[in-house]
Amino acid sequence: MFDSVNRAERDVCLSGQDEFPTLLEIDQAASRLREHIAPTPVHRYALCDESLERRVCFKHENHHEIGAFKVRGALVHLSKLRDQGVTAVVTASTGNHGLGVAEAARQLGMSATIVVPQKSNPRKLQRIRALSASVIERGKGFESARLWALENAAVLGARFVNTTESNIIAGAGTYASEFLSQCEGLDAMVVPIGGGSGACGCIIAASAHCPEVPVIGVQSSQAPAVYESWRSGVSRTMPSRTFAEGIAVERPFENTLGLLRRSLADFVLASDDEIRVAQRKFFEWAGELIEGAAAAPIAALICGRVSRDFKKVGVIITGRNLSENEALLALNGTDRKGKVVHG
Repeated sequence: MFDSVNRAERDVCLSGQDEFPTLLEIDQAASRLREHIAPTPVHRYALCDESLERRVCFKHENHHEIGAFKVRGALVHLSKLRDQGVTAVVTASTGNHGLGVAEAARQLGMSATIVVPQKSNPRKLQRIRALSASVIERGKGFESARLWALENAAVLGARFVNTTESNIIAGAGTYASEFLSQCEGLDAMVVPIGGGSGACGCIIAASAHCPEVPVIGVQSSQAPAVYESWRSGVSRTMPSRTFAEGIAVERPFENTLGLLRRSLADFVLASDDEIRVAQRKFFEWAGELIEGAAAAPIAALICGRVSRDFKKVGVIITGRNLSENEALLALNGTDRKGKVVHG
């Protein structure tokens, strides 16, 4: 399943990379998190194992109070900013990162402004506001929202928080370290890729704890900018048409792309319709509704895009924050045009 592009091309890195956290920094991040969040569970489901003809272990990051893993990195980063005297932050998000920053700010006594694209998931926006964060809607996609937040941080009197800060990657790495200690003998880890903080955290933790375990990334074919940049060796900006906002990236981040090129074992695509099938299948297996980004790795497994040689696979369930419309589409088994999708 590996792409034909040679490793030398994938190893070409863009300039201006940030530093990445070490395993020690991930361990320190875990210590910071202990007073704020509990470890999330790992489960296997008999119907899933039977259907996919392999053992699949699911790390339930959707069981956090905000319903997504993003709270980990946000708590680590904002707690360090608070130590430096920062009292207000601003960030851009399609939803879960914003929820994480809002919750971290609430717990740490800071103020937060979340800039989101217009027509964002209304459920996520409602929950962000319920956490006492301000919401500003700007632009048609994540990149335009991010640029507005960056350019207006000083006007807002707030520190801009990037989604791929080193501390945020360290926070994400804590779930990978946790996962590997909870589930021994994995042959591979499969993760969704948007901005790349979660995948990079997995790569760093896995390379230290279990270097024999490859990390495989999944993105929607309706938003393939990071995949195409990884595959070609050239950073590409591409339109995002996916419903899965957690992986709806129009342009890769240079720092995370560099690490993905060096160390991601494989990268595959799943269509939006395949992701909807995966949402429905996971509901049948586990009785839980998960958002599109979280279902992308499951779609890759269902469609045979992850090598059958991997008999015991770990999957990160990154979030559960669906809109009502997304939930209905997933459960009804229809594609975006209303046609029945057979899973």
